[in-house]
Amino acid sequence: KERFNEINPNALTEIIQSAELIEQEKNGVQVRGYLEIWSNLLRELTAEEFSAIYHELEDRELKPDELLVKQGDRNDELFFINHGMIKTFYQKSGRKVYVKSLSGGDLAGENFFDASVWTISMAAQTESKISILKRSSFSRWQEAFPGLEAKLRAFYNRSNDVQDLLLRKGLNRRAFERYQLARKIEFQIINNLGNSMGQRFKGRLSDISRGGLAMKFHLSQKKHIRVLFGRKLHISIPVAGKPPELNVYGAVLSINPAEEDGNEYKLHFVFDAPMEQEALQQVLG
Repeated sequence: KERFNEINPNALTEIIQSAELIEQEKNGVQVRGYLEIWSNLLRELTAEEFSAIYHELEDRELKPDELLVKQGDRNDELFFINHGMIKTFYQKSGRKVYVKSLSGGDLAGENFFDASVWTISMAAQTESKISILKRSSFSRWQEAFPGLEAKLRAFYNRSNDVQDLLLRKGLNRRAFERYQLARKIEFQIINNLGNSMGQRFKGRLSDISRGGLAMKFHLSQKKHIRVLFGRKLHISIPVAGKPPELNVYGAVLSINPAEEDGNEYKLHFVFDAPMEQEALQQVLG
């Protein structure tokens, strides 16, 4: 291209064509490099499925210590790590607890497949290059590739072991002890003023602590998961005493499938304020 400029600056057609060829070669190298990094994922998908993902990706470069996502965020993007090292950590009692580092060929995205806040933070450990798949982009072509989400989720579950690692290392991030408890409960969606926004729904309590609870419930349509995520709820828990129920208020932290098939989901809920120990004992009976 530079030689064309030297020999004949007026040869605009040849200069433009050479520039286009250069860009094509650059893109070819980029695609080939990408295919090498994600060869394991490519084996799981058809060429059309991989291409659909590839053309929706947005590239981003990170400097060392640059924060990618913060604990508590509701970011619903899926991160493809192409180059460099990304450290994962969480904060407890004012200090950072290191979990592990992710590198080329690793995926991360706690809120991409299931409605959930991020329970960890991620930041660049070295200069890093990542690609980002937005949930909104992914949802646009679900109908064209109905099995793609299941394949991508399965690959993610096999390759991302951060949550399993937290359990294996015994890294307990909970502020309060949880108690297993099976009991029928009811809940309502409320607005920011605390007023009910509709009917009462039924669920089954799984466990409870002073800070929150988990329950299972049926949801007929999967698309409603993200409608519930982050919403304020009023939950009524039957107790032995007067009044015969305890009312708690708070917000939905996450909703995940409770089983492989069916419409049962597990909802994690955080109280607006920690429950008094006396009230917890009343619930535990």
